[in-house]
Amino acid sequence: MPVAAATNAIVEKTDVKNYCKIIGTNEDDNVQTIINAVSSLFENYCASKFINIALTEVIDGPGCEIAVVEYCPISALTEITYYFDTDSPVVQTITEFKFNAKAGLIRAVYTPFPEGWQNVQIKYTVGYGAAIANLPDDLKLAAIKQCEFYFKRDTADFSSTFEEGMVIKSPAEMLSPVVRDMLTPYFRVRL
Repeated sequence: MPVAAATNAIVEKTDVKNYCKIIGTNEDDNVQTIINAVSSLFENYCASKFINIALTEVIDGPGCEIAVVEYCPISALTEITYYFDTDSPVVQTITEFKFNAKAGLIRAVYTPFPEGWQNVQIKYTVGYGAAIANLPDDLKLAAIKQCEFYFKRDTADFSSTFEEGMVIKSPAEMLSPVVRDMLTPYFRVRL
């Protein structure tokens, strides 16, 4: 059974094959596996989701006007619910909140978020669009170049490409240096 494109895949298999000058279908499963892995690696490294996805996140109420969600860019706020000492949740009027899409920040316009532990539920959509075509071209190029980086190393002799006993410690160390620089506009430090 052929390897399917992941729902978060950020480049098309044909684009990677064309860029890497891969002819035929013998390497299709390898290419798709690499695309799927690179897409998840980019999401983890950048603390972002690129293809739209609806998320529900429960956070500690900060007791101030600003709350931070785990992923960005925020494309829409759907619902914000406060859980106080009672079992009855209080759904907030969504128009009372604004957000900074790229930073993943939500600001309460009139009343601060309540302080507490796991007392704020935020439903939001994150991503640049519903399809690969909606993604920024520089992000897609970075993914293609990272796929090329892995594909070429996968077909090369491992011991001549990497140091023996090499340990990869973080997602950043799995990225080619050129791609890491290309991802700078999308990188977000997780709090």
